[in-house]
This record gives sequence, structure tokens and C-alpha cells, in this order.
Amino acid sequence: MKVVDDFRFLFAYAFWMENRCGNPTGRVVYMYFQQRDGWRCQFLEADLKTPLPCKLVFAEDDKIREIVLRGNGLPTAESRQMLEYAIRTGRGGVFLKLSDEQYAKLGGTGVAG
Repeated sequence: MKVVDDFRFLFAYAFWMENRCGNPTGRVVYMYFQQRDGWRCQFLEADLKTPLPCKLVFAEDDKIREIVLRGNGLPTAESRQMLEYAIRTGRGGVFLKLSDEQYAKLGGTGVAG
């Protein structure tokens, strides 16, 4: 059981998001962003395997912050610091808790749950 506890500690943020965001009126997605000829954003389902069709490109890093704020992706001061670090280094990712409407705009289908 010690190995499982250690594993959960290493991925505490993901487990925290899974438990906190398992809300029946919304969807959890992962947004990965990278600076390469602009800021390129891709979205994955919470399983981190299934891509959503929508891909975005922005010139300004402020758009990344705006998406994360609108997607309820900054629950703590630590998560805000991690986002700023990721932007400074030119790549990163964050879990977002989206409304059904926001999820649909990314090309997601199906019922939340």
C-alpha cells in the first residue's frame, strides 16, 4: 500500500482535481499550451488520451491566462504561480472545469458526468 500512497502523493494535484471537479454539471479537460509561432493550445479529455477537435493559436500570453481563469483552472495561489512559471518557460498544461456550453465550444460531445 505504501507504493500507492507514494504514487498518489506524486500526482496529488491530478487526484485533487479529479475529486474536486467531478461535478455533474461540468466537464474536466486538460489544456496543453506551447509557444511556437504563437501560443498553441490543445485540449484533451480528463483521461489525458482523447483529444478534443478544437485547437487555438494566440499571439499574446494573456489569452492563456484568460482561458484558464474562465475555465476555473486556478483554484489556489500555488496553481497561479505554476501557470506563470509555465508561461515563462514556454509550455505547460492545466486542468479546466468547464460548463457544458464551454465544453461544447471545444467540440466535446456527450453528457457530462
